[in-house]
Amino acid sequence: MPAVARFPDTHWGGVPKRAWNGAQCYGGRGGVEIAGADPAPGVMELKECMDLCEDTPLCDAVQVQDYSTETGPCWLRAEVDVQDCYQVDGWVTYTKPSSPLVASMFREHRSLSYMSIIIGVLIIICLCLAAWYVYKKVKAKQNDNYALTVNAAHRHF
Repeated sequence: MPAVARFPDTHWGGVPKRAWNGAQCYGGRGGVEIAGADPAPGVMELKECMDLCEDTPLCDAVQVQDYSTETGPCWLRAEVDVQDCYQVDGWVTYTKPSSPLVASMFREHRSLSYMSIIIGVLIIICLCLAAWYVYKKVKAKQNDNYALTVNAAHRHF
Protein backbone atom coordinates (compact mmCIF):
# COMPACT_ATOMS: atom_id res chain seq x y z
CA MET A 1 0.00 0.00 0.00
CA PRO A 2 1.43 3.43 -0.89
CA ALA A 3 2.38 5.65 2.04
CA VAL A 4 0.13 8.42 0.69
CA ALA A 5 -2.89 6.44 1.85
CA ARG A 6 -1.53 6.25 5.41
CA PHE A 7 -1.28 10.01 5.91
CA PRO A 8 -4.17 11.63 7.77
CA ASP A 9 -6.62 13.35 5.48
CA THR A 10 -6.75 16.61 7.45
CA HIS A 11 -3.54 18.59 7.41
CA TRP A 12 -4.26 22.12 6.28
CA GLY A 13 -5.10 23.63 9.66
CA GLY A 14 -7.48 20.80 10.50
CA VAL A 15 -9.66 21.64 7.51
CA PRO A 16 -10.36 18.63 5.30
CA LYS A 17 -8.40 18.54 2.09
CA ARG A 18 -9.31 16.51 -0.97
CA ALA A 19 -7.14 13.69 -2.28
CA TRP A 20 -7.50 13.09 -6.01
CA ASN A 21 -5.97 9.73 -6.89
CA GLY A 22 -4.56 9.55 -10.39
CA ALA A 23 -4.75 13.31 -10.99
CA GLN A 24 -1.61 14.80 -12.52
CA CYS A 25 -2.08 18.51 -13.19
CA TYR A 26 0.49 20.35 -15.31
CA GLY A 27 1.09 22.03 -18.63
CA GLY A 28 -2.20 23.90 -18.56
CA ARG A 29 -4.16 20.67 -18.03
CA GLY A 30 -5.87 21.32 -14.71
CA GLY A 31 -3.05 23.26 -13.11
CA VAL A 32 -0.21 25.67 -13.52
CA GLU A 33 3.31 24.86 -12.35
CA ILE A 34 4.77 27.14 -9.68
CA ALA A 35 8.27 28.33 -10.55
CA GLY A 36 10.93 26.80 -8.31
CA ALA A 37 8.54 24.11 -7.06
CA ASP A 38 8.20 21.86 -10.11
CA PRO A 39 9.38 19.87 -8.22
CA ALA A 40 10.37 21.67 -5.04
CA PRO A 41 14.05 21.24 -4.15
CA GLY A 42 14.89 18.02 -2.30
CA VAL A 43 12.61 15.32 -1.01
CA MET A 44 10.17 15.73 1.86
CA GLU A 45 7.29 14.19 3.74
CA LEU A 46 3.75 14.95 2.60
CA LYS A 47 3.18 17.24 5.60
CA GLU A 48 6.28 19.26 4.69
CA CYS A 49 5.06 19.47 1.10
CA MET A 50 1.70 20.81 2.29
CA ASP A 51 3.40 23.28 4.63
CA LEU A 52 5.46 24.52 1.68
CA CYS A 53 2.25 25.01 -0.32
CA GLU A 54 0.68 26.87 2.60
CA ASP A 55 3.63 29.26 2.67
CA THR A 56 3.74 29.74 -1.12
CA PRO A 57 1.54 32.45 -2.63
CA LEU A 58 -1.00 31.20 -5.21
CA CYS A 59 -0.47 27.53 -4.29
CA ASP A 60 -3.77 25.62 -4.48
CA ALA A 61 -2.54 22.03 -4.37
CA VAL A 62 0.35 19.64 -3.99
CA GLN A 63 1.07 16.74 -6.26
CA VAL A 64 3.02 13.66 -5.21
CA GLN A 65 3.89 10.23 -6.48
CA ASP A 66 3.84 7.04 -4.45
CA TYR A 67 5.43 7.94 -1.10
CA SER A 68 6.25 4.31 -0.27
CA THR A 69 9.44 5.49 1.46
CA GLU A 70 7.38 8.20 3.27
CA THR A 71 9.35 10.93 1.49
CA GLY A 72 9.59 12.02 -2.09
CA PRO A 73 9.48 14.90 -4.54
CA CYS A 74 6.81 17.57 -4.10
CA TRP A 75 5.19 19.51 -6.93
CA LEU A 76 3.21 22.68 -6.14
CA ARG A 77 0.33 23.78 -8.37
CA ALA A 78 -1.78 26.91 -8.84
CA GLU A 79 -5.16 27.41 -10.55
CA VAL A 80 -6.06 23.75 -10.05
CA ASP A 81 -9.11 22.22 -11.71
CA VAL A 82 -8.80 18.48 -11.09
CA GLN A 83 -11.54 17.71 -13.61
CA ASP A 84 -9.15 18.85 -16.35
CA CYS A 85 -6.01 17.06 -15.07
CA TYR A 86 -4.37 14.08 -16.76
CA GLN A 87 -5.32 10.72 -15.25
CA VAL A 88 -2.06 8.92 -14.42
CA ASP A 89 -1.79 5.99 -12.01
CA GLY A 90 0.54 6.51 -9.07
CA TRP A 91 -0.06 10.26 -8.75
CA VAL A 92 -2.12 11.95 -6.04
CA THR A 93 -3.09 15.62 -5.99
CA TYR A 94 -4.13 17.12 -2.66
CA THR A 95 -6.20 20.28 -2.98
CA LYS A 96 -6.57 22.88 -0.28
CA PRO A 97 -10.00 23.62 1.18
CA SER A 98 -12.12 25.36 -1.44
CA SER A 99 -13.20 28.34 0.67
CA PRO A 100 -10.37 30.75 1.53
CA LEU A 101 -12.50 32.21 4.33
CA VAL A 102 -13.02 28.82 5.97
CA ALA A 103 -9.38 27.90 5.52
CA SER A 104 -8.17 31.16 7.02
CA MET A 105 -10.54 30.79 9.98
CA PHE A 106 -9.16 27.34 10.83
CA ARG A 107 -5.53 28.11 9.99
CA GLU A 108 -5.06 30.04 13.21
CA HIS A 109 -6.62 28.59 16.35
CA ARG A 110 -6.84 32.12 17.74
CA SER A 111 -9.10 33.11 14.87
CA LEU A 112 -11.38 30.20 15.70
CA SER A 113 -11.52 31.34 19.34
CA TYR A 114 -12.34 34.91 18.30
CA MET A 115 -15.01 33.66 15.93
CA SER A 116 -16.56 31.56 18.72
CA ILE A 117 -16.60 34.57 21.04
CA ILE A 118 -18.22 36.78 18.39
CA ILE A 119 -20.88 34.16 17.67
CA GLY A 120 -21.56 33.76 21.40
CA VAL A 121 -21.95 37.51 21.88
CA LEU A 122 -24.32 37.72 18.90
CA ILE A 123 -26.45 34.91 20.34
CA ILE A 124 -26.63 36.68 23.71
CA ILE A 125 -27.63 39.94 22.01
CA CYS A 126 -30.37 38.14 20.05
CA LEU A 127 -31.69 36.52 23.24
CA CYS A 128 -31.73 39.87 25.04
CA LEU A 129 -33.60 41.51 22.16
CA ALA A 130 -36.14 38.67 22.13
CA ALA A 131 -36.65 38.97 25.90
CA TRP A 132 -37.07 42.75 25.61
CA TYR A 133 -39.63 42.30 22.81
CA VAL A 134 -41.65 39.81 24.88
CA TYR A 135 -41.47 42.13 27.91
CA LYS A 136 -42.77 45.06 25.84
CA LYS A 137 -45.62 42.93 24.44
CA VAL A 138 -46.66 41.75 27.95
CA LYS A 139 -46.41 45.30 29.33
CA ALA A 140 -48.52 46.66 26.44
CA LYS A 141 -51.15 43.97 27.03
CA GLN A 142 -51.24 44.83 30.76
CA ASN A 143 -51.69 48.52 29.91
CA ASP A 144 -54.53 47.66 27.51
CA ASN A 145 -56.25 45.56 30.21
CA TYR A 146 -55.84 48.39 32.73
CA ALA A 147 -57.32 50.88 30.26
CA LEU A 148 -60.32 48.59 29.67
CA THR A 149 -60.84 48.18 33.43
CA VAL A 150 -60.71 51.95 34.06
CA ASN A 151 -63.12 52.65 31.19
CA ALA A 152 -65.53 50.00 32.46
CA ALA A 153 -65.37 51.47 35.99
CA HIS A 154 -66.18 54.98 34.71
CA ARG A 155 -69.29 53.73 32.86
CA HIS A 156 -70.91 52.49 36.10
CA PHE A 157 -71.01 55.98 37.65
